[in-house]
Amino acid sequence: MQSVSANDSGEVSWVVPTGLITFPSNIPGVSYHHWSAGVSLATSIAHKGAVAGAKAMAGSALDLFLEPKLVAKAKETFKDEVGDTEYRPLLPPEQKPPLELNRDIMERYRPAMRQHYLKEKPVFE
Repeated sequence: MQSVSANDSGEVSWVVPTGLITFPSNIPGVSYHHWSAGVSLATSIAHKGAVAGAKAMAGSALDLFLEPKLVAKAKETFKDEVGDTEYRPLLPPEQKPPLELNRDIMERYRPAMRQHYLKEKPVFE
């Protein structure tokens, strides 16, 4: 089964080679933007999956540090895939993020959300 998710790597992926490592730390088939996906991440099985993923990421980083040919190949593949395409952001450089956009809503609902915050730090075994 293939799953997709939203992330913020889009702009970076136009400038430098990027990679993706996925690992099992959630319930299969659950929508990532559903409460059950969020709550399952506070379980010990999710922690074990995250640890396994961290090991895979660390191993990949070591491979890249120890094998300069892998980095060269990634750069070559990136150049071939991007070609002559020039990346131009959709927003102008002077555009500032709308920090006030949802401030009123968040300040209105934050007190009601506090009762749902974790009371105790989860213990992973």
